[in-house]
This record gives sequence, structure tokens and C-alpha cells, in this order.
Amino acid sequence: MATDDGYSYPDSLDSDYRHTEPVRRYDTYDPVRVKENRRNTARRYPRASETRRADEPIPDFVGSSAAAHAVREKIERYAAVDAPVLVVGETGVGKELVAKQLHALSARRAGPMIAVNAAAIPDTLASSELFGHKKGAFTGAVADRKGVFESAIGGSLFLDEIGDLPLDIQTHLLRVLETRQITPVGSCAPVNIDCRLICATNADLRKEAGAKRFRRDLLYRIDVLTIEIPPLRERGDDVIEIAGVIIEANIAAGYKPASLTPKAAEKLKNYYFPGNVRELRNVLTRALVHADDGRILPENIEFNTHGDHPNGRIKVSDAKKLVSKYLIVKALSISNGNVSKAATLTGGSRDAIYAVAKEIEGQNLAEVFGVLKAESNALFEEL
Repeated sequence: MATDDGYSYPDSLDSDYRHTEPVRRYDTYDPVRVKENRRNTARRYPRASETRRADEPIPDFVGSSAAAHAVREKIERYAAVDAPVLVVGETGVGKELVAKQLHALSARRAGPMIAVNAAAIPDTLASSELFGHKKGAFTGAVADRKGVFESAIGGSLFLDEIGDLPLDIQTHLLRVLETRQITPVGSCAPVNIDCRLICATNADLRKEAGAKRFRRDLLYRIDVLTIEIPPLRERGDDVIEIAGVIIEANIAAGYKPASLTPKAAEKLKNYYFPGNVRELRNVLTRALVHADDGRILPENIEFNTHGDHPNGRIKVSDAKKLVSKYLIVKALSISNGNVSKAATLTGGSRDAIYAVAKEIEGQNLAEVFGVLKAESNALFEEL
């Protein structure tokens, strides 16, 4: 079965609900435990899920590109040790898939794999979700409850979008990583924890730390080993391999059989995919619905760009022109409009400097520079 990240998982893994409803699986049926879990589920929002049993096949990170090989090599190397791992990448690239593989290949694979989306935890419930609570600790705490750290003992804990944790919870998390102990809300008795921590983010945590939105000391604790997953647009023919996996999974789920025509495949390769593999899955699901005669044609491939980039592409020439003009205006500002000095500062030709100086003649350099700086920052934020 394919998840919203576009990769195949075992049919028994209901990954579409992994961040919304609890998924607990055990080797034996225990009615008392099932009843207790159902009662706890009704009180929890949101709840982490135990996402993989030890006997389930390891999901694959699809792709033959050098980037995909590099990711797989790091997964195998890092799975052999117990140090924290930070998985970095844009939304939809498959960060949770990498976390599952790290767990599945590790010595902890017989233990639980607990996943929680930090961005989905309300601030008021963060302490309880992570560290648990005792009965009566607050209104609604009608029974003792384990947090995700305690639930992950003996296995791995995956904290997705860790950059969205509130600062006060970051402080508690730092303490937990230093002492290897948690203290449930409403309790004075610490609990020893033993789990492998895997974190993920689509943000630049160093930049967030510089802006004091993320604790720098916590960053040092979680960024021991790093796996950076490149966006789909940088993985070449991987998009076609992944598309094949998605199509096969959808056909197995009941969609009518169809395959990509060469022109349709080329259209996929030329698209920017701001939503990465998750967006690719949506595109192919629509394509299968509209495909006839067992063929997915270019006209069946429809993109929802949502204003990300015109035609789904970035024109390198436009980006170069913007950055060049930005640097030239800055040089003219430093040199008080002296073309020769500006050319020396930028290493560009006098003609190029003069052309920009002529274009902005009579305008306030500081104002022009401010506009160009904002446009450049916006461009690179999108990238």
C-alpha cells in the first residue's frame, strides 16, 4: 500500500491515519489491554502511533539516483548505532519513511516504533503527550497515562516537525535528553527511559535558533547524525520509479490498470513538484481516474501549482538576473554611485554596472536595494 509520501508499505500498515488516530498492534490479543487502549484513545488528542511491527517487511526508499543511494547508505550506516538522528527535508519527501527504515534496520527493531507529529500537538497538551501524566494531574486526567517517551522504551521515538515544539517544551525535552529520565505531569517520581530518538523538520533549525525560536542547545543534542532528503525535483528519473510504485499500489487498491506513456513520464520529470512525493501521489491518482485504454497520457497529468511557481518551474535566468541586480545596487550604494568602484566590488563589467545605474537613475538607492532584497529573500525562501 502507498502512503501519502508515495512509497509502498505493508497492507497491514494503515499509514493514512498515522497522525490522527492511535494504531496499536500486538502479537497476541489481550481483551483487557484492548479495552484500556480504547478508553485512553477517547481522552487523547492527538496520539502517537506505533507504526511498525517487528515482523513486517521493511519499506523501501525508491530511487536509483545518486541522491537516493546516498540516503540509503546513511540509513544503513546510522541504523547500526544508537545516536540521535535529524532527518531534514521539504514537506512530502518521505522523512517518516526514513525514520521507519532506521528503526527497522536497528538493534531496536523488535521494540516499538512510536511516531508523533509535534506540529499537531496543542501547546496545552504537549507535556502530557510527551511525558505522560498521573490521574488527577489536571481536569480531564481521569487515569494515569504514559507519554510517548515511555511508550517507546526499548524502541524508537520519531518526533516529526520538532521545530514546532513550544520553547518551554523544548526546555523540558533538553532535560530529558540529558538525564534520560522523564517526569509525568502531576508526579514527583522520575521514570528512566531508553529509546532511540529520531527527529524530523522541514525548517532550517539553525536559522530558527538564530531567531531564538528554537533552542540552540537542544539543536546540538538532536543534530548528531543528519540525513538530508533532497526534493523530488533534484532526483531526476527517481520520479518515474516512484510513480511506478504509486501506480502499482493504486491498481492493487482497485483503480483500473494503466501505465505512463513516454510523453506523460517526460511531463512528470519536467515538473517542479513543490509538494514532492505526496503531490506526485495526488497527481497520479487523478491521472488514473481519467486514463483510458490502459494508458496515462500527458493530458491526464494535471498539476495544482497553488501559485508556488509559474508553470511549476523556476527560470534560472530570472533568478540570476534578480541576484545580479541586487548585488550591483548594493555595490553602487556602498560606492556612492561610482561605477568603477562598484565594478571592482562585484567583479563585473563596467557596462553591466552602468546599465543598472542607468535603469535606477534618479531613484533612492536605499529604497531600490530594499525592494530587491525583499524579492531575493522571497525567492530563496521558496527554494
